[in-house]
Amino acid sequence: MEELSLPFLVGIVISIIVPTVAGVLVGLVSLRVSGMYLAIATLAVAEVLRIVFVQFSEFTGGFQGRRTDFPVIFGQALSREATFTFLVIVLVILLILTDNFIHSPVGRALLTMRASEPAAQAMGINLLKYKLMAFAIATAYAAIGGVLYAHFINFTTPQVWNLLLSLQILAVIVIGGMKTITGPIIGSIIVFGVPQLVLVNLPVIGDINGLAFIFNGLLIIVVIMFYPSGLVHIVHDIKKLWKKKAVTTHE
Repeated sequence: MEELSLPFLVGIVISIIVPTVAGVLVGLVSLRVSGMYLAIATLAVAEVLRIVFVQFSEFTGGFQGRRTDFPVIFGQALSREATFTFLVIVLVILLILTDNFIHSPVGRALLTMRASEPAAQAMGINLLKYKLMAFAIATAYAAIGGVLYAHFINFTTPQVWNLLLSLQILAVIVIGGMKTITGPIIGSIIVFGVPQLVLVNLPVIGDINGLAFIFNGLLIIVVIMFYPSGLVHIVHDIKKLWKKKAVTTHE
């Protein structure tokens, strides 16, 4: 928010409220579809908005983007290292809030809806209300991630938030595993960390253009075929297999 002359805390609040409202409006329009069609609809909306932001260059900077600075909190300007620490603290807080939310009455209602919408309706759960709430929360989380990313990198452009990034985030969920908090963390390390820290340093193949996308694509295929529940459950299954083997050995 440097170019708009807004304090960091004010800017982050605005950056959360505006997308959250937009997310609720998108939810109202797209709730007639579900499952994979809902995912496609939201991806389409994201792509349309990206093009709009590119054309709205007076505000977004268009292809040139906008520069930001490291956060200034209560008059204290953070360094790059302090900003990274701040991001980690925010992440931990969000993880704790998410875990508490899952076990709250609202979280249990959403879990019931995911399992069976007719059963949820029979229990008196207002589907429209909770679906819109899910849209709002998901959009708010995405907004927090976006604004913190911009202030850590010190630059952002609409071109960064493209369809490819959305597909990578989807890969994080598929590879790591859904229905858990740990799954997306594992998926993020694999999808974004392994290509940057491991694959690029490999001899010969490390110089291949698009190696990260090839790696992620092949891994998605392997996970879907052989481990559809996600890699987050591998440790549990290994422990289970080890205990079973130990019992068999003692017998």
